Amino acid sequence: MSETQSTSGISLPHIILSIGILLLGAAGGWFWQSQRGGAGGHSRAEIEKIVREYVLTHPEILPEAMENLQKKQNAKQLSGVQDDVETPFPGAILGNPNGKITLVEFTDYACTYCRQSVEDV
Repeated sequence: MSETQSTSGISLPHIILSIGILLLGAAGGWFWQSQRGGAGGHSRAEIEKIVREYVLTHPEILPEAMENLQKKQNAKQLSGVQDDVETPFPGAILGNPNGKITLVEFTDYACTYCRQSVEDV
């Protein structure tokens, strides 16, 4: 038995050649896919066209999308002032001081509806 052969009869040069072919195949496949657009063969313009057609065909998803956008924007705007809003000023606590629910009231005294709701709230 020669030094370049393993116990199963496959020679070391054959193993190295097989690994090289495998790596070249993987690199070639990656290059070919990147030249085709990378996303299953679709270019960015084709994907945008598909999405646009879907949205126009299914406009019922727009309110849900707008609701999600509004939630994200509200969370972003309130993230910096959340502690200030939720920390009560002295004497502002009614009921259980160790309660887990915080009621925050925003009002506009120039608004007729807000002025009328003060008694109820």
